[in-house]
Amino acid sequence: MYAIYEIKMGRRVTYTDAISVGFKKWFFLFAARFVAGFLILLGLVALIIPGIILAIRYSLLDEAVVLEDKGGRDSRSRSTTLTVGKRREIFNAFGLFFISYAIFGAIIYLPLSFFESLDIMLVGVVLDCVMDIFFTVIEIVIFLYYWEAVRPTTIAEPANEPDVLIPAADPPH
Repeated sequence: MYAIYEIKMGRRVTYTDAISVGFKKWFFLFAARFVAGFLILLGLVALIIPGIILAIRYSLLDEAVVLEDKGGRDSRSRSTTLTVGKRREIFNAFGLFFISYAIFGAIIYLPLSFFESLDIMLVGVVLDCVMDIFFTVIEIVIFLYYWEAVRPTTIAEPANEPDVLIPAADPPH
């Protein structure tokens, strides 16, 4: 997420930079996710729908913690604010992703059912890695919702200027 943000800002980012930020933020992110996950679980136990609503509201929690240095309650509040007006789109994106994820998973694991010789650890690890790579798609999509919500004003948008420069009027002699 940090690497994508830096790239979108037009800055160069190294693997070391990204990992360093990850190590610095992991505890805060873990704590924020733990509390948010507990609240979502309570909502799911209550009536399912409140849990789904909280999950969508907290979908930008990671970005709030990592990119904006928000802590527990502030990260949940920030995520809730950032998702206003986009919650249905985020819900649809999650739904579409998880349906495609389940279908993709079923397809790549299907040969294990037919060929017992493929049911070995190496094949399992490779297939799990492929699924993990596929999972990054939703992480990128969620980041793009964040990016859309907070599009930095420091990046200049191209102005709609005419292609031809019109010379200024000659000054009076």
